Formats: sequence, structure tokens, C-alpha cells
Amino acid sequence: MAISKNIGVISMPMRADLALDDYQYYCVYAASTAGYVGLSTGSSAPHPIGVLQTNAASARGEAVEVGVFGPMIAKVAACGMANEACPIKVGDFLTTGTSGYLMRAGSVGFTTQAMALEPITSSCYVANIHVFWYGIPGASPLESS
Repeated sequence: MAISKNIGVISMPMRADLALDDYQYYCVYAASTAGYVGLSTGSSAPHPIGVLQTNAASARGEAVEVGVFGPMIAKVAACGMANEACPIKVGDFLTTGTSGYLMRAGSVGFTTQAMALEPITSSCYVANIHVFWYGIPGASPLESS
């Protein structure tokens, strides 16, 4: 059963680098303009800094709230990084996929950003579930220079 609200989230106000109103609970990264975030499209570069918790930014420059540490809601797909069916179990490590939502991390070389706190039993089903976001990850061994 889902928790009715985010408890213990450390968040920060930012501004949208593009329209983010369709991306609530997606992962975001620090954009090139200070104080702005954009949709994260992978775990290596750019590193995601958190999960978008509001969806009011229909244009660039509008305020958004980004969860940067702790338990929060995130969009998660029950797929692996190669789009193979991978049901999500409580405790699974998650990484940001190319679509901006979290997926089950591979066993080697993937930077993990979160841990699943709820399961998704239907393969490749995308759902908003509670996760524990660890914060800004370290460098990935897969990141290109």
C-alpha cells in the first residue's frame, strides 16, 4: 500500500529549463543555467540530482520542487536497462533510464540513484512508487570523457 505523502524529503526549489509539466516524478539534472533543471535522460551524463515532485512548470523559468534526498515518489519502470522484463522488488537498486524514469540497475557498472520501497510485479509496467533517493551519485565508470 502506498504512503499517502512524501515523508522526510529534502527538496530544493529550482526553475525549469524547459516545459516539465508532463514530467512529474521523473529524474532531473542540473542544467547549464544556474538554478535550472532539465529532464535527465540517463544515469551517466548528465548525473541526475533528484526527482521532480511538482508538475506546474509549463514553460522555461517556472518554479519546480526537486526531491534531492530521502523517501519520495518517483516514476519507475519494471524493466532492466536493456528493456528486458524485470519486475521490481522492494530493495532493488534503481538507476535513471533514457526516458527519465528509474529502472532496475544492472549488476555491474551502473550508478544507482535510488532503492525501491514498493514492488511493481507486472513486467515493463511503469508506475509511480515510493523510492529512497540517495542524492547526487558519484562518477559512473561508464561515463565518457
